Amino acid sequence: MELNRKPKPKKHTNPVLEETKKNKSELRRNIKLPDDVFFTIKALNKVKPLKQYELIDTLAKHYIESLSDTEREFYEYQLEEIKKEESKKDEGK
Repeated sequence: MELNRKPKPKKHTNPVLEETKKNKSELRRNIKLPDDVFFTIKALNKVKPLKQYELIDTLAKHYIESLSDTEREFYEYQLEEIKKEESKKDEGK
């Protein structure tokens, strides 16, 4: 009686996919948009080609400009708190 001593074949691995360690700046954060918002962004991109993050940044800046003084002060406080939290997370890695 002969024993089957063939090693099990290894699962196929993709070396590109194995390199998953990326820093925060390399990670993409996806935003789910309602269709009407997505279509608006898509139409604006056809008028004046921009990267989506550039368009979102421009819209956010205009929105911030329209805040009242109290709202802007609260926004700036929240932004600093978020940055502190993110830097703590990065230091822990």
